[in-house]
Amino acid sequence: MINQENFLNSTNGTHFIYVAPSNSTYKEIADYVCDGNNDSQQINAAIAAAKAGTEIILLNGKFNIKEKINVNKSDLTIRGAGYSTVVEQVALDGGKTSIIFDITADDVKIKDMMIVDVDVDYPEYIIRTYGEVYDCQFERLFLILKSTATNMDTYIDLSGTGIKFINCRVYSYTSVPSKMTINIVGNTPVINGMLNTGNDTIRLNFSNNTYYEYANDRTEVYVNRVKQ
Repeated sequence: MINQENFLNSTNGTHFIYVAPSNSTYKEIADYVCDGNNDSQQINAAIAAAKAGTEIILLNGKFNIKEKINVNKSDLTIRGAGYSTVVEQVALDGGKTSIIFDITADDVKIKDMMIVDVDVDYPEYIIRTYGEVYDCQFERLFLILKSTATNMDTYIDLSGTGIKFINCRVYSYTSVPSKMTINIVGNTPVINGMLNTGNDTIRLNFSNNTYYEYANDRTEVYVNRVKQ
């Protein structure tokens, strides 16, 4: 867990944008303050304002997500303050397929937060990388998986080269045997140190045999949907 005071003191600089949820204790330092209704809008505005090399800091508290967060800027980091930053999908847009983080750019990093999907029976994703992106990294995320939808087959759908999932934690509310936790279509992915604290097995599916998977708790590995 990140110490909040040390975290704030260590991130002062011209390439940081602060976004605060409506219940944050640090709203006074934020560049964008959410109202608790559809907090995707303020996060998307911060991304639109970001330059290459920017870190968008999601401050402590709960962000209510009702539409996808469009991560379309390369060389961008979106970082929380540890598990005290909660990014939770609270509704789907008209019952359509919905995504929390939709990444279409290279060298994007998502770090240090809790991400919670919505408890419905509609198809949705927590994270998707779209197209042939390069070098996206996901680190120290706590993933709360609640959807029981069976007309989709993965919570996290990643395509691209050099994707890394490092030291993340997974909690699944229920067992959905046909669903993959993470599906990766691309070259040389790395998944390391995933801790399973939920009710179901972590299922990792790779599109080819060139992958690096180790030190992952209660994990089943598939290649092209064939269990290894």
